[in-house]
Amino acid sequence: MSGRLRYLLTLSRPRFWFYLAGPVVVGVAFGADTTGDLFTAVSVGLFAYFLLPANVFLYGVNDVFDVDVDVANPKKDEREARWSGDSVVAAVIAVSTLLGAVTFLLTSPRAWPYLAGFFLLGFQYSAPPLRFKTTPFLDSVSNGLYVLPGAAAYAAGAGAH
Repeated sequence: MSGRLRYLLTLSRPRFWFYLAGPVVVGVAFGADTTGDLFTAVSVGLFAYFLLPANVFLYGVNDVFDVDVDVANPKKDEREARWSGDSVVAAVIAVSTLLGAVTFLLTSPRAWPYLAGFFLLGFQYSAPPLRFKTTPFLDSVSNGLYVLPGAAAYAAGAGAH
């Protein structure tokens, strides 16, 4: 496996992948009327996006804006990747973010507020000017972003009938 690919996989935090993809499974299951509804293009597409690209987006943005803090973070030497500043990796993070636009194309408008909330909270949790992670109450509230992919999947599935 190439160094960049290994770095990107580490950056995406595989042990947390199901924090985003798991709620999609729950949302799809609750929105489904039949077993066939579990495996539609929409449900599989949402699961695929929230399994890996959304994690590259979420944790990539975090790492880009936490460079100064992560200098002293011992986890960056063990389980997580320390931001390298590699322009190809930055481009992959940007593409992973842009792939999120496909989730809007896949889903009905009922799902869009949840998707928009995920992308807004996912970016603003780490990025200036809001950087929710630095404000105690906003830090806690923004962790609600993890339920939003499931809400979007439910709205997309339930809205398809």
